[in-house]
Amino acid sequence: MAKIVLGIGSSHGPTMRTRPNEIETLGKKDIDDPRLDYQALLKWAKPDVAKELVPEVWEEKYGRCQDGIAKIGKLLAEAAPDTLVVLSNLHGQ
Repeated sequence: MAKIVLGIGSSHGPTMRTRPNEIETLGKKDIDDPRLDYQALLKWAKPDVAKELVPEVWEEKYGRCQDGIAKIGKLLAEAAPDTLVVLSNLHGQ
């Protein structure tokens, strides 16, 4: 019988892998994405969202995310599972 040795859950998003110097380009794509009503989405944004849309914040958040990914990698290595079961939406990859 199998034994579960570790369970990990994570939200996902393009910014987990997108380097800070590429964030602005990614954001600009949203403005032109025909699947989105960008102006309507802006109404849901926090009033002070502009202070988060700067390279310094992107660097800090990216660093925290990468640190978390590294910690998960260590946990996984320590657990040394024989099998991984991954549930994911691959977004066409």
